[in-house]
Order: sequence, then C-alpha cells, then structure tokens
Amino acid sequence: MKFLKFILLISILNLVSCYRIHHDPHGTMYFSVSNSNKSELIQVLDEFAEENTLAKIQEGGERMLPEKMKVHVHAIYENDDNYQIAVQNFLNASCYSASAYDFDKIDSKVATNLAEKLQHKLLSEFEAQITFYTDQYCKQAI
Repeated sequence: MKFLKFILLISILNLVSCYRIHHDPHGTMYFSVSNSNKSELIQVLDEFAEENTLAKIQEGGERMLPEKMKVHVHAIYENDDNYQIAVQNFLNASCYSASAYDFDKIDSKVATNLAEKLQHKLLSEFEAQITFYTDQYCKQAI
C-alpha cells in the first residue's frame, strides 16, 4: 500500500511539473566591471530602463544580510509588452549575468534586440572597465 501511495505521489508531481512554464533567456551575456560598485551599475541599468521604457520591478538584496546586500544584484526591468531584462551576480559578486526574456513568447527577436541594446549601453558607459566572458563564472574572457 505504501508503494502505491509513493507511485501515485510521484505521478502527480511528474504531471504537475509538466505544466511549468519555461521562459528561455535571450542574448545572455556575462561580464565584470572593474573599479565599479553595485550602485554605479544600478544607475546605468536605471538609465537604460528609462531610455527603453522599462519599469524596475526589483533591485534585489531586500532580504539579504547587509554585507551581501552591498554587492549582490538581482535587478529586473519590464516593459508594457512583457519583455524583461534581468541582471544578477549570485554566483560571483564581481561577475554579472544579464538576459532578456519574452514572457508572452511573441517575438524572441525583440528580446534579443533589447539585450543587444543593453550590451551597447554597458560598453558605452564602462568602456575600458568592462570585460565580457563566455561562461557564468567569468573565467574565459571574450
């Protein structure tokens, strides 16, 4: 009887997990910015958001310890068409990842274009300070 309950539970969990919606990231980039801090990056992200009519949904760090809150970023910006930009650095405080998302799955090219615009903004603002990487741990520079 316990075995049947276990099988039933596994079946239900499997069925429920099939209905999870997955949102693919578009234009994902990994980067670090030397001689910069969280507030400078957030300021650039806020400017980018304003230029591209994105509203800040989250900046991150609200429930973190004070020493972690100073360096960790989990910023999310969204526009009226349900496209988002997310920037975070949870794996490594000096290595950021940024991706665009198309939550309504209308046009992934728009999301990719938004990510490319962000990359250009970061390059223009941080110039020689920014380094892009091929991996999420910022080990292999491009």
